[in-house]
Amino acid sequence: MGYPNPWRQMPEPYNQYIWQDDAHIFKLELPDLVPASANNVYAELGIGNGGLITELARLNPDDFFLGIDLYYRQLGRSARRIHREKLSNVQLLRYNANHPAILFPNHFLQGILINFPDPWPKARHHNNRIFDGPVAKHLRQILKPKKGWVFLQTDQKPYFEGACRLLEKEGFTVCQKEYPPIMPELIRSPFHSLFDSRGDVVHAVTAWV
Repeated sequence: MGYPNPWRQMPEPYNQYIWQDDAHIFKLELPDLVPASANNVYAELGIGNGGLITELARLNPDDFFLGIDLYYRQLGRSARRIHREKLSNVQLLRYNANHPAILFPNHFLQGILINFPDPWPKARHHNNRIFDGPVAKHLRQILKPKKGWVFLQTDQKPYFEGACRLLEKEGFTVCQKEYPPIMPELIRSPFHSLFDSRGDVVHAVTAWV
């Protein structure tokens, strides 16, 4: 018998930051969820403890940020950060980040952030990777056709090289070691800071539509 997940029942006021209804309803509600005054809308697929998305939201108050993650722990920690910093331009969604096309209308997002995704190194698990052929095609579909971008960083070189090939195959312009306009290189996600402290090489790319 497993132990209950203490993060599953998110107490008030943190639950207001997490959308847990059906993904198709989320897609329909997006026009009302995102303020009309928002300059651009960005999504982070896999949010970790929320350190990066909340920092970007704080630095870019005129933009709106959507954080997608399947795990209650990550969502709960991120919701606490949002509440503590009194951010009104972030919304979280509990969903599998490997299926972004289900969540967003075509050409809805200005940018997508994917920070240190699980590399699933064993061959039999590769279909669990956030970067595979169909996902790369769907990312292009939901990005704005003018200056839309995907940003990826990882410490796994084979994973990185494979993702770059998939993005190029889908017609993206791949710029390695380039950071997107909203994210100065000095901003570090918690994973990035960890890998820097260990002296590990971090591979980064911005791929433009």
